[in-house]
Amino acid sequence: LPGDHLSTIQLLLTTLRDQVVRSEFVSKTAKIHLFGNPALRQLSLLYNWAGRVDVAVDSQETSEGEQRKEGRRLVRQLVHDFLLELCCDFKNGINFHDKTFGTSGKNMNQVLHRFLLDLRQANRDPLLAQLVVRVLKACPDLLNRYLSDVPFSFSPRPSAQWTDNMALLTEIYRSQPDLSPVFDLPDPRPAEEVVSMVMVSAVPSVVRPVAAQGIKMLPDINTIISAWQASRKQDKTTKSSAEPQTDVLSDVEGILHVLRLYQQVLPDHFLQSNYDFGKLLHDAAAWVVSRELTLPWLHVVNILGRLPKGRIRWHKEEKGLRTACYQLMQVFSGTSDLQVAMETRKLLVKVLGDTGLFDHTMAETELWLRHLRLLETSEERDHVLMFLDKVLTRGVRNPYPFADKVAEMTIEASTFTAGEVSSTEHDLEATPDLNASPDDEDTLEDARQASSSLLPFSAFVPALLEDCRAVIQKVVEGTAPPAVVNDIHGFLTPAILDLLYSQTDPVPLCLTLRQHLSALHSEASAPSSKLPPQPWISDCSTLAQTVSEFLPAIEVPRIETLPCAKLVKKLEKDFAGGLNEASGEARRGLFQLMRSLDRASLEDVAEPFLHFCLKVPCLRRATTLIKKISKGSSSRCWEWLLVP
Repeated sequence: LPGDHLSTIQLLLTTLRDQVVRSEFVSKTAKIHLFGNPALRQLSLLYNWAGRVDVAVDSQETSEGEQRKEGRRLVRQLVHDFLLELCCDFKNGINFHDKTFGTSGKNMNQVLHRFLLDLRQANRDPLLAQLVVRVLKACPDLLNRYLSDVPFSFSPRPSAQWTDNMALLTEIYRSQPDLSPVFDLPDPRPAEEVVSMVMVSAVPSVVRPVAAQGIKMLPDINTIISAWQASRKQDKTTKSSAEPQTDVLSDVEGILHVLRLYQQVLPDHFLQSNYDFGKLLHDAAAWVVSRELTLPWLHVVNILGRLPKGRIRWHKEEKGLRTACYQLMQVFSGTSDLQVAMETRKLLVKVLGDTGLFDHTMAETELWLRHLRLLETSEERDHVLMFLDKVLTRGVRNPYPFADKVAEMTIEASTFTAGEVSSTEHDLEATPDLNASPDDEDTLEDARQASSSLLPFSAFVPALLEDCRAVIQKVVEGTAPPAVVNDIHGFLTPAILDLLYSQTDPVPLCLTLRQHLSALHSEASAPSSKLPPQPWISDCSTLAQTVSEFLPAIEVPRIETLPCAKLVKKLEKDFAGGLNEASGEARRGLFQLMRSLDRASLEDVAEPFLHFCLKVPCLRRATTLIKKISKGSSSRCWEWLLVP
């Protein structure tokens, strides 16, 4: 057959298909006698047909070589289609359905079994590979027998032939149905028998010893970490030169991908390694922040998220580096990539939960992370993140005093009568939340869930307030710039207000804030002269006013400042000067000045600020609120507007 003319091959295959295979008058037994192993072997030789093309073929090529090539392709496809129908079609073919999937010990498809073993080029010829795959899909009872008897070796070795063998094995099992056809059988069977039949198409028998042998041959984690460190050094070298970095980054991503696979398939390797995987964060954070390379970061975050509690020292400062927790917060607050933000948020929630500061108040972590995403400038992020990192580092060492403070305020709140507590629900509904942005890509849960726990709020709050007082004390003494505490309070105040308005019982948090403000008042009032107007002082006044609204019977001290007359005149001049063409940075500085004003001074600049906002397109959505202010509405609206 391999040397016959093309016309003879076409006639033979067409006649056999129409008059024998598809004939209703030829039994399956007769077909098996006709298409025995010698006949099938002869037909398989047509995959390497080398006869003469004696009929016209459908080809635009006129040269003899191209005609012969097209004729060979045509013969291969003809015999392939014929053998697929003959070997895979239960109605017309020579294959039988084995209801035991080969577990009974009886081979019901002996002819096909021997035929598949004769296809020795199946690992190299795509059509032969497809024929093997389709036959084993139709007859899964032949799977174990074929793989056990086929001359292909599946033991790992650095050779192209082994790669071809594994590619064929992969295609064979990829073609098997996800849900075993065992479950479609009508007759009930013992569980042991069902499991045996399912395993036929689930796990290759030849792979079990190979897998065990392969695992022993795999490099350990320390070897992979060494490759990672070498790639880091190469990346730094390449970065300092003019050479392209694509290959280096490809190596880095590949190594991190291998680490993820190790963790998923061989978790014991990770437990045996003493490497501090938190070090992976530092380089990955630099890549995502400075170069916007997200894939290495996603690999690292997934690796660290699967490690057991206590495996990473999140709050340990490395020499010359920030803590791992700081790196997480830096990427989370600064990235514009939604997937990076979501994956980092998941890991941050886990890290914050392990600090002990959020015991029984895990829902509150979402509130703080939401406000962390609202930080705009790099300077603001740097000030806030350094502050939060210090709070968490100190709190994780001993969270219990701060939890005791929450319990103490809760007990003290229980002594208050209903007449001493004011409800502000009506005012809150009328006050728009300017922190909420329609373009915010975070889909976070409502903050009211933060209060549905054993504690009204987390131990993180008193820890935060205590460290905030320490920073303010440095500013008052002149040892720290005011910009630091302004940025910290710009983050802290709206978050605390959101937390306060989410409380089922706001009294414990109000008492905590009153104690905080009282301590600030005593510290900030110590100098002989009053402090100049500052945004952080205005924020403290906002908190004091809010606490007074909830607890009108209690006096909340406020920090007095120098008169704001000069500042009001400067703002009126800036508003009149037409800053609508100015940069966003200039407008942000203008709002910083407004945050420094006291309540009376805010009313003085209401009218010029309204006209200013009407000129600036990005501020027009705030005009409704400003009109209410100019008509004498609650001054608290100013505070909501001016808190960033």
